[in-house]
Formats: sequence, structure tokens, C-alpha cells
Amino acid sequence: EQKLGVKVNCFAVPYGFHNDHIRDVAMKAGYEALFTVYGQPITMHTPLSSVGRYLMEANKPKVFTDAVAAIATTAVGPSVAEVAPSNLQTQPADGETIKNALPLIKANIASLGAIDPG
Repeated sequence: EQKLGVKVNCFAVPYGFHNDHIRDVAMKAGYEALFTVYGQPITMHTPLSSVGRYLMEANKPKVFTDAVAAIATTAVGPSVAEVAPSNLQTQPADGETIKNALPLIKANIASLGAIDPG
């Protein structure tokens, strides 16, 4: 926190290994959310003490493909509105091929107008 200059309120469990004790200790230490590597769609009902994430490695592209397929087939919650890529300014650009395993990802969503946070 001293080096970043911001409060760190989330913790990604190394390699995703966690149990009740680890979750309790992390939450008591003041973390608001705990990320595991149990890949799963995140919903409004996902417990903040075990938010799933997918471990992405450049040499294992099938993990990404499987994660996208799992998320795309979820029936939990309302559908998300699809926005045409031409309406967004993104980095990397839509369809751009990148070689950096850790690219900066940005999107200017100003063209979408007001966004309902809830």
C-alpha cells in the first residue's frame, strides 16, 4: 500500500488454494474480496470471500477458450447488452493482434451515455 499509494482491499490467493481458515483470516485482515482460481461466472450473489477467476497463461490458450465458453453459456442473471465495437474506442483495437502477454486494456465508454450501476 505504501508503494502503490492506494488501499489494497482485494486479495488474489496464490494459485487459488483456499479454505475456510484462509477466507476468515483474509476478511478479518480487512480485505473486502478474496479471488480464487476456481473459474466461474461472477454474479450479484457471488460471495466476496471466494470470487472465482480464471488463471490465464500465454502457453495455455485453451483455458481462455473454455472460460469464454463457460461464461457465454451461463443462464444466471439478465443478459448484458451488446455494443458494436465501432461505437467504442478500445485498446487493443477490435480485431487487433497483439504479441504482449500483458497488454494494457482500455475502453472509452463515453459514447454509451449514462450507465445504470445497479
